[in-house]
Amino acid sequence: MKGHLSWLVLIVLCLFFLKPGLSETVDDRAGLLGMNLGFKRVGDVNVSLYLLQEAYPERLDSEQPTHLFSVVLIDDKGLIGDAEVSLTVSGEDFKRTVKLKRQLRVYRGSLRIDQLGRYQLIVSFNNGKKSGSASFDYIMMPGRPNCSSNPEPIIQGE
Repeated sequence: MKGHLSWLVLIVLCLFFLKPGLSETVDDRAGLLGMNLGFKRVGDVNVSLYLLQEAYPERLDSEQPTHLFSVVLIDDKGLIGDAEVSLTVSGEDFKRTVKLKRQLRVYRGSLRIDQLGRYQLIVSFNNGKKSGSASFDYIMMPGRPNCSSNPEPIIQGE
């Protein structure tokens, strides 16, 4: 009886500590967030940028839409550890940076923009040993979101 109880406790502990989704893709885990604007690997780290359309649906077709960008950075192999990860959005008269929050090996963060114009979104990380960034160009217009002529991220670093 004691043997069966120890196996049951072991199974419950495994289910508690194993978080689902570590083997899924970025799109599987974050696809519900909204429209995927880009995905790239920086070395062994996945970076994916999303636009949360459903966050402010009443303003998407107005003259002053609000777009909420969400970024997901996945450190599948634990290579960047406690790195500082940030999302920077800059435009003509606008620059804002937000630090991403870490949960296990996934970093998440979001930033809201409510001004029309051309923006550059940069996701960067640095832990002292490894650093890298992914850059996305974006044009914000009333209605549907539009990536510029270079929607592919530019990868730098290791």
